[in-house]
Amino acid sequence: MKCSHCGATIEEGKVYCSKCGKEIQMVPDYNAFEEDLLTQIFAEENAQKLSEQNQSDKKRDLRKQEQMKKKKLYLIAGISIAVILILICIVLIVAANRNKNANSYDYQYKKGVLAVADKDYKSAIEYLERATVLDEDDLDSRLLLLECYQAIGDENAIIVLCHEIINIDSSCKQAYEALIDIYDKNGDVDSIVKLSESAKDDNIMALFDAYIVTSPLFSVEAGTYDTVQELQLTSSKDNDIFYTLDGSDPKSGGYKYSGSILLENMGSYTIKAVCKNAKGLYSEVVEKNYILELKAPDKPVVTLLYADADGNITEQSRIEITVPENCSAYYSWDESTPDPSSADKYYNPISIPEGNNILTVIIVDEKTKLESDIYRGNFVYQQQNE
Repeated sequence: MKCSHCGATIEEGKVYCSKCGKEIQMVPDYNAFEEDLLTQIFAEENAQKLSEQNQSDKKRDLRKQEQMKKKKLYLIAGISIAVILILICIVLIVAANRNKNANSYDYQYKKGVLAVADKDYKSAIEYLERATVLDEDDLDSRLLLLECYQAIGDENAIIVLCHEIINIDSSCKQAYEALIDIYDKNGDVDSIVKLSESAKDDNIMALFDAYIVTSPLFSVEAGTYDTVQELQLTSSKDNDIFYTLDGSDPKSGGYKYSGSILLENMGSYTIKAVCKNAKGLYSEVVEKNYILELKAPDKPVVTLLYADADGNITEQSRIEITVPENCSAYYSWDESTPDPSSADKYYNPISIPEGNNILTVIIVDEKTKLESDIYRGNFVYQQQNE
């Protein structure tokens, strides 16, 4: 028999276990079948307990695995969040740096210079255009940008930029040269003339010499005159001059000026003149109106010289005729009206012929050929006998 408490073999007749000291429970004898059944039941119970224990162990292991997975997930999530935060910081730093560079004139200009050196004009234009926005009055970035536009042949951009440069600095020769080159190539002389209006100094104005043709100058102002006028036309740039006397267009049918224009006939004149340079460009046409109302010389003034005390004519007496400027005097002693083509012309005081004489004198304007009224005077000279 075995002790139900410790399983030790109990000697027959003992009521206490010699090993554990527990009281032996006396039970009636049972047969071998019952013992086997009981053993089987105990075995099944132990197997069930073992299975339950195994299941419990598996659940515990699963819980531990789940906890480990959660810890790993938490760790991965933490690392991921940390990485994301680091990346965000990097992005923010880069963005801040880019924003700083994007708003830095020095950075944009230096990048533009480097791009130009590499002949990367597309990138250079992007940098330099940004630089011009950051500094609205800077010339360096604009002049470098102008070189880029010229390198790629963008005429419209060149025109806009050059006008912008001139508004900042009206003495910038490079901007004027670029504009003149484009306008000249396109035959747009009107734009060149308009551009010249913004030029402020002689160095810039010299760029327009081949395109700006100044009008001719008149030596005599328009108006009404009573004497012959000698009109001279001049050009400040020694250009050819063409003119007309009847008001017609001097560009199409004018005379080429070579010397003074003499306005000697009575009447009105409408004179138009224009200058033409070596490029074939014309100045503005100048028009002036003249009216000639010519006046004949005054009646001759005749004076008796060297008469005696009583006013009598002597051998030494002479006749003096006052001759106005640009005029000539003609005279006769036979009462006939002097003819300039045949009569005696007065040069110096004249002697008086003996006898009773009628002196006739006229004054003729050498330019207009107009004659004065006739002078007639009686001069008696009687030679005294000794």
